[in-house]
Amino acid sequence: MNIAWKKLGEEKEKVGYRTIVHKRFELPDGKPGEFTTVDYGQGAALVIGLTPDDKFIVARQFRPGPERIMDELPGGFIEPDEDPKVAAAREFREETGYVGELEFLGFLARDAYIHGDYYYYLARNCRKVDEVRALGEHEFIEIVEISVDEMLENVRSGKLTDAGGALLALRKLGL
Repeated sequence: MNIAWKKLGEEKEKVGYRTIVHKRFELPDGKPGEFTTVDYGQGAALVIGLTPDDKFIVARQFRPGPERIMDELPGGFIEPDEDPKVAAAREFREETGYVGELEFLGFLARDAYIHGDYYYYLARNCRKVDEVRALGEHEFIEIVEISVDEMLENVRSGKLTDAGGALLALRKLGL
C-alpha cells in the first residue's frame, strides 16, 4: 500500500515570528487534502540544565495555547546558518542567566504540523553568571530550579511542555 502524499502546492504567510504554510496534497486515494502547518525554518535548540546539586533549571511562564502556567525547557529558534549548539548556549544564557557544559542529546520532530526539528542539549554543572536576561516582548519568565522528582512529575502530569526532550535527558542521566 502506498501511503505517500503528492504535494500540489503551498502558500506562505507571516504571522508574528511564525511562518504559516497552507499546503495542498493529493492523498493516496486520489482526493485532495489541504493542511495548515507552521514553518520554524532551522528549528529550535533547547537545554535541559542541571546544577551541580542536581536541580533542573526550567522556565516557568504562562502559555497561551493551554492557557495556564507551565514549565518549559529554556531555548529558542536557531538563526539561519547558526549551529544548533551555539543557538542552545545563546538561548539558555539569554533566558536564564545560566551557562553549563553542553552535551547533544538528539533531535525530535516537535509536532506533525510543524516543520523544523527541535535539538536538545543537556547542560551539566550549570551556574548563574548573569542577573539580567534578554527576553522577548511577550516573555514574562520565572526561572526556577526544581528537583529530579519535580521534573519527573512535570513530565508525567503534562506540566512540562517539552516532555520528549526531558525524557532524552532523564534517560541519559539514568533516571
